[in-house]
Amino acid sequence: MPNNDPGLPDTCVFLNPGVPYFWESPDIALNGTTGHAQVGANTVAVTVRKKAECPVPGPVRIDLFVCNPAVAVVPPGAGVPNASVQIPTFNAGDPSTFIGVGDTIPATGTTVSFTWSVTAPAPGTDPPDGPGHRCLVARAYPIAANTPDPADFHVQTGPGQGDQHVVQKNIQIDATRGMMRRQSKFNAVTLDGRTRGRVTVRAIANLHPDDRSLAVLLPMLRGVTGFRQIATRAPAEFRVTAPGVPDAEARDHTRPGCLGFLFKGSAAPTYELDLKLGPHQLTGCVLETDLSASAPGDAHVFNLTQINEKDEAQGGLTVVTVHV
Repeated sequence: MPNNDPGLPDTCVFLNPGVPYFWESPDIALNGTTGHAQVGANTVAVTVRKKAECPVPGPVRIDLFVCNPAVAVVPPGAGVPNASVQIPTFNAGDPSTFIGVGDTIPATGTTVSFTWSVTAPAPGTDPPDGPGHRCLVARAYPIAANTPDPADFHVQTGPGQGDQHVVQKNIQIDATRGMMRRQSKFNAVTLDGRTRGRVTVRAIANLHPDDRSLAVLLPMLRGVTGFRQIATRAPAEFRVTAPGVPDAEARDHTRPGCLGFLFKGSAAPTYELDLKLGPHQLTGCVLETDLSASAPGDAHVFNLTQINEKDEAQGGLTVVTVHV
């Protein structure tokens, strides 16, 4: 497990990322398995772990952050308006909590629960810390000699490549009742705060999620009235749009039978959108899904990633559209 954040030299404390999708971490839970924030009191649980061969060097701090569904996340210190908010917890005056456990974190980890109070947003607004499906980021590290980068989470760009102290739970479930077309909104953001660049939003219809992903998704889906099964056929149509980026370039490889169906070595239907964005620019995107050919109770799983110009994944989001 790497410690990519130069401000976190600790190699003992860690959290488990999701596998195979690092943004589906089992070590963060919002209101049990719902993943849905509500106005009023909410419970966030974080499981912190320690390598067996080393003691924890003093108390451990846990930082929590929240944002609207997004394919990439930056901390508030990056200075991107409305990108993310740090969640205050039960320590007055400090947005973090501490585990003063010394060497007592067991092999199964120590779970800490927080109460997060959500206020009703102003009409017509959707703040990062408002109600609804939200992306959560947890960061845990020993207080002594560790100061995390305020402007970059150093999340994974592949299995085992992200900082061991940071994990995400970024899953958005949209249930569609009586609607044949669904629009799932999310954000993209450039991680580079200095130069303009291109990012690609890649949406893949996952027709056969593996057991590790299902272990995270199914408990959330079972709370959706009308859910019956994971769809093993792609919806009639899906695409990604970015209304605020008029020069976005799209590549549609969603149609069965086309050569594009084998795009990037994947047999799954794929849609890509190239966005030219400024430094630390946050922009809204939409996953549009046509459910006219879907069976009642179908849950279509989409794995979305943000890719930089080096073809490195900078973050991801799982969207599940349920036809009920």
